[in-house]
This record gives sequence, structure tokens and C-alpha cells, in this order.
Amino acid sequence: MQTVAVLGGNFAGVTAAFDIKRKLKQDVGVLVISKSDLFVLIPSLIWLTPSWRNEAQITFPLQPAPEPKDIRFIHANAERVDVNSNAVFAGGREEKYDFLVVATGPHLDFKAVRGTGPEAL
Repeated sequence: MQTVAVLGGNFAGVTAAFDIKRKLKQDVGVLVISKSDLFVLIPSLIWLTPSWRNEAQITFPLQPAPEPKDIRFIHANAERVDVNSNAVFAGGREEKYDFLVVATGPHLDFKAVRGTGPEAL
């Protein structure tokens, strides 16, 4: 059985993991590795500032969601990917994969463009 490792546990990563498993069923093992153990409903973040929602209303624990679909979940930071040996190193262990999906979201580099960071407000 081939394994798909998915880095990232929010919209892109979780959607990819569930779709891969739904389409390929028992022909594939799916593993989600996420540095966060919470799924955040990102479009709802705008509602936090005016207190229309609180954190508990726009997040849920990620761990139990993939288990009924036979998707493994590891709550750990992916420290390194070795593309030559098809391995992800996360949480002090090595996880082998046949296919890799990187869905970790953006890394905002405010220093790259002067005046764009939160300190400019």
C-alpha cells in the first residue's frame, strides 16, 4: 500500500487528506502531520475582533476528525523533509511516504517589503 503524507492540518491539508482517502479508499494510507492540534475556521477570524465569536466557536480539536476515515494524525512540527529517501522527520521520528502534499499555509515575511508589517500600523 502506498502512503500519502500531508503536511498541514488546516483547510488545504485536511481537504487533501480526506479527498485522497475518499477517492482511493483502502488502496492508500494517509498521514496528516500538523504543528497545531486545532483546526481553525480561518474565514471566521474576522469575527473575533468585534467579539461576535470566541476562539472555542471557530476551532475544534484536529486529532479525532481523521480517525474514523482511517487517516493517521501526528501532532508535531515537520522539522525536515528528505526527498531523496521520501521521509518526513517530525516529532523525533521518521515517517516514510510515497507521495507528499505540502499544505502548510503562508509564511509572512513582513521584512521583505518595508512598511507592510504589523509594526507599520
